[in-house]
Amino acid sequence: TGILLYGFAMLYGASGTLVLQDIVLVLQSESEGVLSATATIGLILSVLAISYKIAAVPMHFYAPDVYEGAAAPMTAFLGFVPKAAGFFALIIILEIRTTEGNLYETVEIVLWVMAVLTMTLGNVGAILQSSLKRILGYSSIAHSGYLLLGILAGPGDGYQALLIYLVLYGISNTGAFAVLASVRHQNYELSTLKDLSTLRKHHPAAAWGMAICSASLLGLPPLIGFWGKLFLFAAAIKSGHLVLVVIAALNSGISSWYYLKMASLALVAKHKKEKDSI
Repeated sequence: TGILLYGFAMLYGASGTLVLQDIVLVLQSESEGVLSATATIGLILSVLAISYKIAAVPMHFYAPDVYEGAAAPMTAFLGFVPKAAGFFALIIILEIRTTEGNLYETVEIVLWVMAVLTMTLGNVGAILQSSLKRILGYSSIAHSGYLLLGILAGPGDGYQALLIYLVLYGISNTGAFAVLASVRHQNYELSTLKDLSTLRKHHPAAAWGMAICSASLLGLPPLIGFWGKLFLFAAAIKSGHLVLVVIAALNSGISSWYYLKMASLALVAKHKKEKDSI
């Protein structure tokens, strides 16, 4: 909150107004394609502060702990609603553009680095986890990195693809947490990856639900997650961010390690063999 307020104060100092449309007009008339140092710092601080809402680097550290500590229904809410609000806020604040409608170069570089670090740290962090909620927490971080492609692609196709991806991600992520919430009864609870191996035995429908949601989050065709990534990557390529799309595709490959593991463990019933005591 302090970073956000300081960023807004810097934007006010650079423009002399608190009205966003007026800020855009003032900065466009004065910048000639290059923001002043005060306006640049203010805009970057504002973007970094809003990244807390979407759990993006460098404001991502809290997400896995909150996901693990909160109840599954609340975590499902936290995994989508604040993220959606954060991206809407980014869209609004990034109306501060050049007269040609492009992001200012420094801001674009910051968003580019944020996207790469967010998707990479999210996926690598998820691989190292054994707790299901922490895996989904890091997964949420990684998906914020993918969604930043839509922000960089800009108004039109970029924002449209972002909104489509956001909705489809929300459905898949909420479905995964719905499984965690639905099977918690009579001392049976899914906490770790190993617990998934008993899911099909106790709750076959929930096992299929977890497998489908995991595959959708990965982006396997023909599930809805695939179409979300297809639209998002196409919009990013169209806007000239081919390198970023390649990095995102590589990260999708990394994410297949834990998503496919979740899906396979959920569908493969494990029957423990009792050993005779010696």
